Amino acid sequence: MAEDNLSFHDWANSILFSSHLEDKLRKISLNHRVDFSFSPMNDVPAGPGRSELHLFSEKQLKFPKASQLYLKQNLAIAMHAFANHELLAIELMALAILILPHHTEQEKKWKLGIAQSLMEEQVHFQLYVDRLKSCGYDFGSFPLSGFFWQRASHFKNFSEYSAVMSLTLEAANLDFANYYQKIFLELGDQVSASILEKVLMDEIKHVKFGVSLLKKLKGDHSLFDYYQSLLPFPLTPARSKGIDFQPHLRKLCGLDNSFIDSIKNFDDQFAITKR
Repeated sequence: MAEDNLSFHDWANSILFSSHLEDKLRKISLNHRVDFSFSPMNDVPAGPGRSELHLFSEKQLKFPKASQLYLKQNLAIAMHAFANHELLAIELMALAILILPHHTEQEKKWKLGIAQSLMEEQVHFQLYVDRLKSCGYDFGSFPLSGFFWQRASHFKNFSEYSAVMSLTLEAANLDFANYYQKIFLELGDQVSASILEKVLMDEIKHVKFGVSLLKKLKGDHSLFDYYQSLLPFPLTPARSKGIDFQPHLRKLCGLDNSFIDSIKNFDDQFAITKR
């Protein structure tokens, strides 16, 4: 979508609280001087603004088996789930812009980095929705999980944001995007594979952003110990792994062998990583 002339605050506020998808997909120019004169919010809202069609649901829809993703409805279910994850990331990043401090120039730069990531997530969301529509379905056709909001919205500082979003949820998507890109290629679905390739390339940048931030803030702690200490219960480092763990992708994000081995060997019986 075209860039809007909203202020930085009003742009993020509209994304987080509007019930209209078009508002959540607005973009803003980060090339001019961004106004940081607003005061951060004090409290995390119970949830993002959503229309009746896009509210979180307690219903759970079983994710299709990889070998069955050639079927149009199964492909639609997968694209719908992926799109919801992207929308949640958009909303959580807007929350970060609104609630985290920006007292220093470094904090302002970090917020601009989050804003850039947010706009890349908007692109991912639209790609998934377009693919969903090509299958004959709309966003909202299936139940929408609110798990990411429930587990990841209560960060109080940049360290917690980076640990939960960048090094956990987005890091897991390194594995998921890589895995499903290969699946779609095997199924001859080049369109879906290209979307996952785009998502993977951007996720590498997003995780790298979080890694760089945590390295600046960890003090004398090892990066893994600092990261693990920031995760709110019941999140653990196991959540940062997806199907088919990919160490080389984490090296591209600036993580060293010690951190990668700690993640690889971490075990809390999380079922996804047992596949």
